[in-house]
Amino acid sequence: KQGSLGLLPSSAYGASYCSTRTRSGAWRGQETTPYIPCVITYTREQWSFQYEALDAESPPQSCPSCAWTGFYGPRGERSDPNVKPYHACKFCGFWQREGEEVFFAIPTIHSCGNGPSILGAPQFWWEVPENKSFDCRWCDVSGLRTADWSRPTPHDDAEHPWRQVPQHLSQAAFKEWWQRNAGRQLPFGYL
Repeated sequence: KQGSLGLLPSSAYGASYCSTRTRSGAWRGQETTPYIPCVITYTREQWSFQYEALDAESPPQSCPSCAWTGFYGPRGERSDPNVKPYHACKFCGFWQREGEEVFFAIPTIHSCGNGPSILGAPQFWWEVPENKSFDCRWCDVSGLRTADWSRPTPHDDAEHPWRQVPQHLSQAAFKEWWQRNAGRQLPFGYL
């Protein structure tokens, strides 16, 4: 099921590189320039195909928007038939649910300091753009304004520590790297 060089065919992504138009950045309205994926419907079959490839030890795929590896992949619990499949990148915020258009999630960090740290940076809680407020999952404070707690994505922040993650490794090498450098056991080698 793999294409040449062990990469998945572009049809497995649910989106493809289409343009380098700017999009409105999640970080306080700044403009950013990641690749803007063409809108292609993401299906349960593509989601299953991506997971099957990972089960077969294929390397984690590059994000169809920012092209980083180690942060993008299929998401959602496979054992629960009620879960709506999606794929997402925790580096640029690319997000697409089954049957829906692509959107860019907003990285938020509450100042409670209770959340985990990954490579010296607080772990984000990703919010959908239409959510104007959120509840902190680490301290249970509710009604936090998304705009007040948003941060630049690692893609938009040239100094972000997640930029040290090596690119285009095998799944086994990614797993070993995350375990050694971040103390994380990641089933398929991506965050």
